[in-house]
Amino acid sequence: MSSDDVVTFFNSKAFAEFKKAKEAELKIHVAGVNRSNEIIKAIGVLAKIINR
Repeated sequence: MSSDDVVTFFNSKAFAEFKKAKEAELKIHVAGVNRSNEIIKAIGVLAKIINR
């Protein structure tokens, strides 16, 4: 593949749409991780309260 082909590919509308879809997918994964982290924090707080 020549460098011109690569530049054309990365500047294409199809690649821009693909990149947007991957970014949206990443946001969904990050949201799930953030929610899980909040649940873990809450469980830690509950454990401290119960152990008093």
